[in-house]
Amino acid sequence: SQSGAYKQAISLASEVASKEPSKINANLISLMFPKEYMSTLIDQSYLYGIDHLLLMSVIKQESAFDEEAVSSSGAMGLMQLMPYTADEISTKLLISGNVPQENLKHPPINISLSTYYFYQLLKSFNGNVTYSLASYNASACIIFAPNPVSIASCGLVAEINLAASSQLRCSFLLAFLGSITLMM
Repeated sequence: SQSGAYKQAISLASEVASKEPSKINANLISLMFPKEYMSTLIDQSYLYGIDHLLLMSVIKQESAFDEEAVSSSGAMGLMQLMPYTADEISTKLLISGNVPQENLKHPPINISLSTYYFYQLLKSFNGNVTYSLASYNASACIIFAPNPVSIASCGLVAEINLAASSQLRCSFLLAFLGSITLMM
């Protein structure tokens, strides 16, 4: 199927980039980071002041651009949003009722709710992108508890360096892609 071939192309491009960094070029990066969702990402970027390339790197890390992705813990869609987190966000955004689970795989809904979630993490961590990326899918307790708890009490301290460095590598590749796009 076309969807299967698309996923395989993304996977192979990512594998080449990780095993042979010298082969990274604009064509390889465009395979790794498809622009299909760019308009939604840019809209959310303007709304919350988050770089759309950073949001794209979260998608790359969380689902490898598979909008049908469902994790073993139940996180769904491009940005791997948990249903209970989506419900909390919809309440905060004054959207009536809970978000039906099948809607969490719909890219505009998933990106919109997930970007708001990431925006709240950024606020919670005083704009610290590293902590926000590291805690993105770790626990809603950070931002939705009546008194937000510290990063240490959510059990994230050991995971920060690994998760953040992985996400930041994606961000740097996207920054490179952005500079190539601007130069063309």
